[in-house]
Amino acid sequence: MSAYIDFDGIEAAPTDDDVIDLGLKIRTGHTGFHGLKYDVGAVRQVCTNGMVAFDSDLQLEQTHQEPLQYGMARQAVDAIVDGADLVEQRLQTAADRSFHSTDEALLGLMDLGLDAYFEDDAVSLLRESLETELEEAQDAPTLYDTYNAATRALTHHAELSPTRRDDALEQAARLLDQHGQVPDPEPYAQDILERRIDAVTDDAEPYWEGEEEALQELTTVHGDDANLAG
Repeated sequence: MSAYIDFDGIEAAPTDDDVIDLGLKIRTGHTGFHGLKYDVGAVRQVCTNGMVAFDSDLQLEQTHQEPLQYGMARQAVDAIVDGADLVEQRLQTAADRSFHSTDEALLGLMDLGLDAYFEDDAVSLLRESLETELEEAQDAPTLYDTYNAATRALTHHAELSPTRRDDALEQAARLLDQHGQVPDPEPYAQDILERRIDAVTDDAEPYWEGEEEALQELTTVHGDDANLAG
């Protein structure tokens, strides 16, 4: 069984006119004992994009082997009521941290393995979602923009079961949380770039026409001597 509970009036607004409603998702199974999982999450008011819990401290669960812990539900609700400021702070931090370019953000989305959730051209769909999030802005996409692009693509262009959709959104949420912190985009992007250069060097198919040139440009931006020779 799965249920979502919305909390009227409890919200976060990391950027102007982009309001996030906080809520609680409850999943349960029963085999003599109850297995429960509470996910503190959110939904953007401006779109049907789903936002999942990206702070491991705000995810509570118990196994089937444990007696039912009635206090866990209160703890989950308290996490929403008391943690709204924390959620907003995390999202604001993500909105202040940027990739160097749309190409680099796209590499980040592909590095998360999100292409596995699309039947059609994942690269084109993800790039289209990035461009939609950025609209006419000339700035490079932030981690927040890139995450919203991922959720936009997954909820608009991927035909997924609820369970598989949740899995995909949790993967996308790694853009906002790694080891309990919003990633530092410089070393994070550098690691992504190095992995992709290794793959291309080993004759992996390019994600898009001109990707090798984009990788070369990004190595220059990062001050890395890596190249695609061979």
